[in-house]
Formats: sequence, structure tokens, C-alpha cells
Amino acid sequence: MMSNRPAEKRVLLVDDELGQREAIGLLLALDGHRVVQAANGQEALEHLGRESFDLVITDYSMPGMAGDELASNIKIAAPALPIIMITGHSCVMKGAENPVDAVLTKPFELGEFRQTVASLLARARSMRVQKSGFDEDGSADQRAWFQEKRARAEAHMIQ
Repeated sequence: MMSNRPAEKRVLLVDDELGQREAIGLLLALDGHRVVQAANGQEALEHLGRESFDLVITDYSMPGMAGDELASNIKIAAPALPIIMITGHSCVMKGAENPVDAVLTKPFELGEFRQTVASLLARARSMRVQKSGFDEDGSADQRAWFQEKRARAEAHMIQ
């Protein structure tokens, strides 16, 4: 018997607040997505160096690497990878230099969250190969770029 449920998508969820990660992660899992959680930007880049994702959801305000810096790094390697920014500071993400595809201001409505996730996944699916310049899903080139970025960051930390 065929299911009407959409194919499972891989979502990287980045937030320094454990409670927020768990709540949003549970919602995504209930909607049929496979969720990988990261507590900060550096951990997110490590995950991106090892595996591919269909969507990134990140908090804006995090110690070390803010969400907009993380998003900028992601867009360099994977311009077609959709990113949702969750923030309590609505004015923070305005302007042409915004590296994210959607911004949700806390507190957000459950329906708005689900619609944003579905919309970005659908849009990414329709333009994945045309604009990415990567292999079919971009995963091999993306992982290589993130691995190189992580190695440079680790070398810088050692010095």
C-alpha cells in the first residue's frame, strides 16, 4: 500500500538551546523528516562535512558562530541548500545581504513553521540540479568543501 506521506527529508537543526532543539526536532520527526541536531555552528559544519542535508534550520543568536555567519558559510558551498533562520530579533535579518531563504520570528505559529519547511523543500527540489553546479544532489562537492573548512578552522585553533 502506498503512503501519501512525502519522502523523508534530512534536516540539520542548529540551536544552542537544548529545549528548543528537542521541541523543533520532535515536530520535524513527527512530520516524517530525519533530524540531525547540532548545538553550535562549528558542530553544524562538521555534520555538513560528513553528510548531506535537504534543509538547514538554525537559530540566529548562538555563542561562537552566529546563525547568519553559519548560513553564509553554507551558501558558499551549497547555494541551493535552503536555510531557515529562527530568531527573536526580527530586524536582524532584513536586507539584501541576508544569506537565508526564510526567517521565522519567535514565537512562531506551528502552521507557519510547517508551511515554510514544506515550501522551501519543494522549491529546492525543483531547482536542485539546474542552479547548484554540483553533482546530482551536490552532496559530494558540498562534503569536500565543509571538510576543508573544518580542517582550516582546526588548524587555526591549534596555532
